[in-house]
Amino acid sequence: METFGDRLRMFADLARSIGPAHAARHKLRHAWHQLTPPRTPYRLTTRSAAFPLWCRPDTSDETVFWQVFVDLQYEPVVPREPPRLILDCGANVGYTAAYFLTRFPTAHVVAVEPDPGNAGLLRRNLRPYGARATVVETGVWSSPVGLVMSTTPFRDGREWARQVREALPDETPEMRASDIPALLAGFPDARVGILKMDIEGAELEVFSADCSKWIPRVDTFAVEVHSDVAGRALEEALGPEFAIVHHGELTIATRRA
Repeated sequence: METFGDRLRMFADLARSIGPAHAARHKLRHAWHQLTPPRTPYRLTTRSAAFPLWCRPDTSDETVFWQVFVDLQYEPVVPREPPRLILDCGANVGYTAAYFLTRFPTAHVVAVEPDPGNAGLLRRNLRPYGARATVVETGVWSSPVGLVMSTTPFRDGREWARQVREALPDETPEMRASDIPALLAGFPDARVGILKMDIEGAELEVFSADCSKWIPRVDTFAVEVHSDVAGRALEEALGPEFAIVHHGELTIATRRA
């Protein structure tokens, strides 16, 4: 049974991560929602995001918020210099993008998300950052093939686990995939300070292909791999030019000096 001391320690941990005022607001909101469950998106705040963020009730959104802003999943991602360009592949509803935009105030983030529901909230969450954020509603793949949203549940089947797959010959594609070179086409002279990738298994497709044309433009990778074979493909694609460490679910690779 959870004791008062347990609750106090949990609040202290929350306050250290997102700030005391934000932690108090979070707890008050949680108590209110137990009495009156929300039916529409509600706002969450943290000192690690410059603007409030929207969260959908009864979804994985708050779990993702907790990962990014309380567990500080991406804090160990430390580029060698302040990044000018960040690719967020598998941006979900924009919490990681907002974290990076706040942490690196000179960065432009390209946030890529295939699921229409997630992408709608992603746009809403990144709108306050104006021209510093670009949203691309599609899936990331090894080439610009036609894709459809997969209807086969992946992991827990919730909003943070949406997958895409190649359209079959008799299917009408729902979107045209973007590969990394296509995402970089609008930034011909920019280096990618951070490439964050959480694309629910499609990382195997990306890193199993020829990556030699674009990996030299990336300084730091933060990739969530979803299988051992995907992890091996990633490490083989990066080669000895990167120092690789594992932090929780992330594989972090930093270009050697």
